[in-house]
Amino acid sequence: MVDTPWFYVTVAFFVSFIVMWVFFGLIYWLVAYQHNDIEFYKNPANMSDHAVCMDNVFDFTTAFLFSLEGQTTVGYGSRGPTNQCWFVIVVQFIQWLMAYLFDSLVVTIIFTKLARPKYRAKSIEFSKNAVINERDGRLVLIVRIVNLRDSLMLGVNVSGKLLKTRRTPDGEWLALEERNVQFDNSNALFLTQPVDYIHTIDERSPLYELSESVLDCEEEPLELVVIMSGVIEGTGMACQVRTSYIANEILWGHRFKPSNIGSLIKIQILTFW
Repeated sequence: MVDTPWFYVTVAFFVSFIVMWVFFGLIYWLVAYQHNDIEFYKNPANMSDHAVCMDNVFDFTTAFLFSLEGQTTVGYGSRGPTNQCWFVIVVQFIQWLMAYLFDSLVVTIIFTKLARPKYRAKSIEFSKNAVINERDGRLVLIVRIVNLRDSLMLGVNVSGKLLKTRRTPDGEWLALEERNVQFDNSNALFLTQPVDYIHTIDERSPLYELSESVLDCEEEPLELVVIMSGVIEGTGMACQVRTSYIANEILWGHRFKPSNIGSLIKIQILTFW
């Protein structure tokens, strides 16, 4: 139910309530029929000494209304159980217990759908391109990520995977070999301002063999997958969001626009791509 669209969830809830009311209404109608309450209401003069199980329940419609009024605790006053039939009291207890359990289930599903990590993930945006440039005397890969909500993400960790076809010294071709890309500040505090996550390109980096000519080739079998995971501050639920960059989406010698803190941050968010 959590992954089901809202329309089908709403329909399922309405149908479930109606089915429950009809089901227990049918039970009350059968009790009234077996106890001759229906016959009593049709011919009260012939059964003057008859004691009914439920007041004013004399057909299926009134039995359905008795079920509806009892479960929703409306209690209009014209219908109610008597002390003549213990079975009706037991059925009412079971119906109310099921109603409470079902109401709890409905609230849980609605809360879970509203607080799902995938909705929080939609408020985290990656830059459209990754860039490679020189910073602090080092050649680095930079990916910019921004939090579009005021609430924080806790325990943030950013990691990367480079998928690239490689030929071994033995002449074997490895299709889209997976290699780890470690970001130097992967645990940086993720606030409501754009954060540059930096990977140093050195001899240990899987990007060390790349060059500008390789990245300019659209047919180069290369993809950089960047994954951010963290904990939602308000709910404590884990959240993960990811994106990927192919070769021509990794720009050599480019830089991101500076992002400012304060009143200009929203403007910078719109232009930092």
